[in-house]
Amino acid sequence: MENVHLNLIKSIKKDSVIVIDNKQYNVKTKTHYANIKNTELKYTKFVLSDENILVINADRKSIFLGKIVNDFYKGEKFPKQFTYQGKKFKKFEEDYQVVTKIEFGEPCECEGECLWVDYACENDDEICIDMAYVYRDKKRADILAKWIDIGHIKLINK
Repeated sequence: MENVHLNLIKSIKKDSVIVIDNKQYNVKTKTHYANIKNTELKYTKFVLSDENILVINADRKSIFLGKIVNDFYKGEKFPKQFTYQGKKFKKFEEDYQVVTKIEFGEPCECEGECLWVDYACENDDEICIDMAYVYRDKKRADILAKWIDIGHIKLINK
């Protein structure tokens, strides 16, 4: 059976434009990642225009689009649960990511190696939060995201 998520990852090139729900994003980087604890978990992150991040996991057939917000916590703090904008979030996954390949984009523009924690929203299953602490620059890379169905994505290659 064809993996449309993997096909989408392969199709995104330098200078591609991604349209999600009628909003255009320029693709700046394409980076492949793996994890230390869960070595089977592999995914691709794209840095998009306006500080947006697109994450596609072809194996899990999942996609989320998020905006870098960096206003959750400081340092390496990752709570088990918390409330943000009146919504409750609970930790569901944690690992340490490493770069396996930068296909295009500047290395310092990519998130790089980091400790990350994903949070599910208890009262809205369409959003999630991905918190990360990037050791390279000792900064947070926290993303408020929404899950995206692949049918909502249109790719324009120049």
